[in-house]
Amino acid sequence: KIFTMCPPGKYMKEGVCEACEAGRFKGDYGNDADACMLCYSLNGFQMHSAPGSTSSSACLCGQTYYQQAKEPQVCEASSGLANTDLCCRQCVEGTHQELTGQSSCEKCPSGKTTRYLGALNEDDCECEPGKYKIIGSLGCADCPPGLSCPFGSVDAISTNCSNCILPQVKPGHYSSQDDPLSVFKCLDPSACPGGLPDTCAGG
Repeated sequence: KIFTMCPPGKYMKEGVCEACEAGRFKGDYGNDADACMLCYSLNGFQMHSAPGSTSSSACLCGQTYYQQAKEPQVCEASSGLANTDLCCRQCVEGTHQELTGQSSCEKCPSGKTTRYLGALNEDDCECEPGKYKIIGSLGCADCPPGLSCPFGSVDAISTNCSNCILPQVKPGHYSSQDDPLSVFKCLDPSACPGGLPDTCAGG
């Protein structure tokens, strides 16, 4: 009787050699599915690989990460699961990466940053605190005097953005809903508590 031995990158399933799943590799001949090993970086992150990979060199850091080669005091093994020679580092704030196996993350456009580590793409880049986005424009503008612009603020004139973060009027100042970016300093600061446009003390 002749027995079938599956080649590297494949395992036996119901009498047929099938490719190891994505994120795994198998370097030797054999039929056991457990021989298809999950890819793990030196610092313990699960990695990406194409189906049927035959070597740990096919393992790459995934989206929202960048990878570093093994270097002294930069990328050292810190996980007992490690079976590659790479470290995976999450993209820092203000950067993003939607491809696998990249050596760096892409920077957000000037004046923009991300709300969190590990951003996927430029859609996650929003105007940084102290700036606001003008609707219909890709850029950010400086927050006008008398207004406070939290992270992700957009032009308060927009009427089609119910969930948007709007610039806030600082206490002691006033602006109207018709022209919210034109701010006036109140002679009596107690009459102007700030907040949304058209806000006055006592209504």
